[in-house]
Amino acid sequence: MKILKYTKLKNNQYKLSLDNGVELNLYEDLILKENLLLTKEITTKEVEKILELNNYYAAYYKALKLINGRLRCEKELVTLLKKDYNQSIIKQVIKTLKSTGYLNNKVYITSYIHDALLLSLKGPLKIKRELLNLDFPEEEVDNLFKIEDKVWEERINKYLQKKLKISNNLSNLKLKQKLINDLSNLGYSKNMIIESLDKVSLPNDLGNLKKDYEKIKKQLERKNMENNSSKIISKLLQKGYLYEDIKNIVD
Repeated sequence: MKILKYTKLKNNQYKLSLDNGVELNLYEDLILKENLLLTKEITTKEVEKILELNNYYAAYYKALKLINGRLRCEKELVTLLKKDYNQSIIKQVIKTLKSTGYLNNKVYITSYIHDALLLSLKGPLKIKRELLNLDFPEEEVDNLFKIEDKVWEERINKYLQKKLKISNNLSNLKLKQKLINDLSNLGYSKNMIIESLDKVSLPNDLGNLKKDYEKIKKQLERKNMENNSSKIISKLLQKGYLYEDIKNIVD
């Protein structure tokens, strides 16, 4: 087959027109590497080889586009590329990206930690877990995870101050349990949370106790239930109020 002409396309590609009517869209890198500009004729076997190589460049440029959109790690790229390309091509692309510096574990991990600190309230345990889920070696993550405890304590305190300003209908015990649970889910250690909680003043929950007492009392009265006092005390204890405070209200 004779090569008739090359036509410039977008995205670093050329259209190669053959004398049998076949047209091949090939990447410029491939054309230069295979010296196709100097080639006048091409065999069917050579076309098959070129098309296979062209798939590599297609995958490579797709990977670059994904990385330019935002920083990516190897696991993310493999997941996105395997929808369109085979494992062999993806492996070659990943190797090239690493050798050229487009894939760099240190850069990604450092950036991930920075963004988590800047854009979220995530704690160290959750950030580390997310990085390990992206298949980064634990030792590599630990070497780059050099954040002082003071930073995490300040983030916990900021969260607590924000939540304590919001009016709530929980007893102090239930409130503490909720705050501990919420912060644990954000990735902070329980010891660190409790230490921070011990340093803040919780709101006086007598107001909530009175409201819950009246509410439960009315509910039981509507049901004409006997031994209201014992049932009220039991329900208020379940809500986390102190027995002495409950007795004072009930009596």
